[in-house]
Amino acid sequence: MMPLVTKKKPLKIKSCKITTVILFLSLILTSGCVLQSRQLDSLIKLFQPPTASFAENIWSLRYSDYESVVYAVSTNQGVLFSNQEGDLVLFDGWTVRELRGMGPRKINISIRDNGNYRIFKSGVRESRRHRCDKWVKQVNLDLVRLIQDCSSNQTYKNSILVKDNGDISMIRQIVDERYTPLTLTKLH
Repeated sequence: MMPLVTKKKPLKIKSCKITTVILFLSLILTSGCVLQSRQLDSLIKLFQPPTASFAENIWSLRYSDYESVVYAVSTNQGVLFSNQEGDLVLFDGWTVRELRGMGPRKINISIRDNGNYRIFKSGVRESRRHRCDKWVKQVNLDLVRLIQDCSSNQTYKNSILVKDNGDISMIRQIVDERYTPLTLTKLH
């Protein structure tokens, strides 16, 4: 008879646990209590549309005779300007560091600094070195213009326009050995 009693006891306890869980869940659902879980919140956020407005980050891109619209996104390496056509410009806050795409040419240029020299690479080969001075600040009413003088076979100026609120409104820099300027202009 002992085995029969032990079989009923676990069933009764299990039944009691299920009833308690059902009662607890129904109390929560009817009382308006909220249960939170960080993992659940993170999972829910994955399926929600992004709250960032890309309309605030629209820029016009011009490189030689190519024009396009790009969107600015902050990354660990700087600001990435890109679009669905495959155009990509990486700007580190002072210098354009990388360019890809730009229409049917599909360029691949990287730019790095070595002391006072800016080194341009097209693909894997170094194409040119330009000597560039430090950036100079010019203030004019509500705009700040940062200018950098550079030279190689010819002299030129890179520039960044900054509004009085600290937002960059235009970036214009020479980005290749043919002295082609890249211009990014904020649209909104």
